[in-house]
Amino acid sequence: MKNVCVAPMLIGVLTGCANLKRHAASATGCNPKDIVISQRSFFDVAETYVATCNGEQYYCTTGLYQQTQCTKSK
Repeated sequence: MKNVCVAPMLIGVLTGCANLKRHAASATGCNPKDIVISQRSFFDVAETYVATCNGEQYYCTTGLYQQTQCTKSK
């Protein structure tokens, strides 16, 4: 799977994939260097994305007014 990172569309919401990796790491327990971010979508003040770590996929949401939440794919 290839790492898909595009410039954030909402200035101030997030500062790129490195930041998303740190957010996903805090929610999944994975090391940021082991996380690949893909399928990014932006909604008002939140962003959704898939964080893949050691072969496991997590569906994550990160926003300005909430902590990052990730749910492991079944």
